[in-house]
Amino acid sequence: MNSLQILSFVGFTLLVAVITWWKVRKTDTGSQQGYFLPDVH
Repeated sequence: MNSLQILSFVGFTLLVAVITWWKVRKTDTGSQQGYFLPDVH
């Protein structure tokens, strides 16, 4: 892999992380209602 591929991967990953954080930053994850994880078997 060349440096452009690595830089593109890291940049895209950081972009997704920032967008995700921006969307959930005001979400209440302290309560069981706010932090919903479905019961998947």
